[in-house]
Amino acid sequence: LLQLWDEHVQKHGWCCCVTGQAFDMTQVDLRPSIDQISPGSGYWPWNIRFTTFQYNQMRGTMSILRELQLLA
Repeated sequence: LLQLWDEHVQKHGWCCCVTGQAFDMTQVDLRPSIDQISPGSGYWPWNIRFTTFQYNQMRGTMSILRELQLLA
């Protein structure tokens, strides 16, 4: 998990990989959260990413396809 976090920081900095919003440990909604890319497929290295807690909660069990449609 630490290796995946290090890779995230190298690529996205201290920000959500989806929204680009900076993580902030002093605000619950902006803390880093481990998100399943494909909900229900488990927390495998190929199926996780780091988002804000707020984004992860908002997304819930939404499919990646639906998520992409909303972000477009």
